[in-house]
Amino acid sequence: MNKHFRIAALAAALATAQGAAQATLITTAPGGASVIDFDDAASYVTGGPSVQTGGAIGADVQVSTLGGPLQFGAPYGAWTLSDNGEWTGASFVGVDGAFQDEANGIAASLVFDLAIPQGSVGGFLNFDPSFVYGGGLPLPLYIAAYDGSGTLLEDHFVPLWTPGGLNAGSFFGISLDSNAIARFEVSGPYAVLDNLTLAPVPEPGSVALLMAGLGVLGAVARRRREN
Repeated sequence: MNKHFRIAALAAALATAQGAAQATLITTAPGGASVIDFDDAASYVTGGPSVQTGGAIGADVQVSTLGGPLQFGAPYGAWTLSDNGEWTGASFVGVDGAFQDEANGIAASLVFDLAIPQGSVGGFLNFDPSFVYGGGLPLPLYIAAYDGSGTLLEDHFVPLWTPGGLNAGSFFGISLDSNAIARFEVSGPYAVLDNLTLAPVPEPGSVALLMAGLGVLGAVARRRREN
């Protein structure tokens, strides 16, 4: 593939991406993302209704919970996750409960409200898999993304099995092609999260500028070839 064709193909791919709306489950952190690692979690008030975090990376994220108290770090040295092992230390956030109200769709959840909506949000997760629904089926871990009006954008049940693990888990998140995610929820008994990951989608103006730059490069490449 010659250089001119590669430039044209990249520009076409960018234009196509701008016009195709979609949401996907992601299992690895996107490149160029900002990460809230909760290394300063010891300074937060445990058990409160909500906590603002992210200032260290210039973000504004309100963390709260449903169905259980908000907890930063492992109380008494360890956060037990039954068959999934345990988390230790203080650099994570968790919901200290397993409350389930199936009739009203309420579950023990971590809630992250973003002052600046993002294109991708996720984190390193785990939970206690020993709880079951009223019908005897195991409660899975569930993640969901909402826009600023509370409309559900995308949700997924995610498999997470780390038998006997120490500080083990997996990265899961949701990615869109626009900066629409204003709330990210993680639901599951005693759910825990570390490394909350935020990644914006480049604004249309930025993409247009990049495409214009590619056009200039293409013109230069043609001129050199003609000479």
